Amino acid sequence: YDEAMQGYEEALRVQYKVFGSEHAETVSTLRRMAMLCQIRGVYEESMRKHLEVLRVRKKVFGDDHAETAYALEGLSLVLSHQGKYEEAMQKIEEALRIQRKVFGDEHPAVASALHNMVGVLLLQGKYEEALPKCREALRVRKKKLGNEHPTTASSTHSMAETL
Repeated sequence: YDEAMQGYEEALRVQYKVFGSEHAETVSTLRRMAMLCQIRGVYEESMRKHLEVLRVRKKVFGDDHAETAYALEGLSLVLSHQGKYEEAMQKIEEALRIQRKVFGDEHPAVASALHNMVGVLLLQGKYEEALPKCREALRVRKKKLGNEHPTTASSTHSMAETL
């Protein structure tokens, strides 16, 4: 963890200097750092980094862009790990709205947002509310990615948890 974070910090230092704070490479590194912090349970630092990614994505791409939706999903995940389920649901619902608008209902990004929403609902014990979202995510993933894809298997696993 420490070596990985040091590598990211060095890359980020150079990227800020060469590209600036709003360049795609810079924000991508910041997002990876946020995810690493989240994995390690350093939630406050992860939250700060996810919020910065979201701020830049909104500024560069606008409110209704796929990159903004992906940033909202990342923020939703760290909020759910902190037990902030209402806030997590708000972010993932916003991400889902954007992705449906950008991609339509039959896209893997929509299925991913639904899958993440199911995860937040399951953490709260809201199985009945999760079930239709889980079914939709699984249906889209099977249709677009096939039965043998790892994310389809992940949705199949969530379906088993939901039932």
